[in-house]
Amino acid sequence: IRAGMDAAIQRGDLQAQFTLMLESNDGRTLEYSGGGSTPDFAYESASTSKWVAAAVILEAVDRGFLTLNTTANAQLPFWTETTVTLRHLLSFTSGLNDTAGCTNLPNINFATCVEQIYTNVWPTSAAAGAEYNYNQSHLQVAGLMAIKPSGVPYERLEPDDIVLVSLWTGEIVDSKLQPSSDTPTHL
Repeated sequence: IRAGMDAAIQRGDLQAQFTLMLESNDGRTLEYSGGGSTPDFAYESASTSKWVAAAVILEAVDRGFLTLNTTANAQLPFWTETTVTLRHLLSFTSGLNDTAGCTNLPNINFATCVEQIYTNVWPTSAAAGAEYNYNQSHLQVAGLMAIKPSGVPYERLEPDDIVLVSLWTGEIVDSKLQPSSDTPTHL
């Protein structure tokens, strides 16, 4: 990999600042930086996180803990609208046509922000499936749908903390934690 990266830089194929960091299942690592970048260099990120968030949420779908047809109101007690599905959220067609101001606030609670999206943005939104609108509100809602049952505050949530609950039986499928007390409202 390192030789291929060196050759691509010499040919001029890679002209941007970047750092590539890989780790194999057996613990071997590769770190490669180009264009003056380092692993500690802080980059601003915007839409680059959307595909990562979608991939993590789709892992829950692949494992059978959510479906693309799971509705927001089935997972989120405050969400009373009944037609928005995970499929709508992941394809940016949920009807959410704006971003709530809370998404860029540094100290706001994630769940509180998603509730503000529903309270402040949903009333002006289009019908689910009616239009495509590329904004971050969709994935904020989808993310809370995926993590809500864990009972761990978002700020402390680690991948191992996610409680995977069967939507069909309500039983914990994979977790060292118990789901939140409002899990029955999600099923």
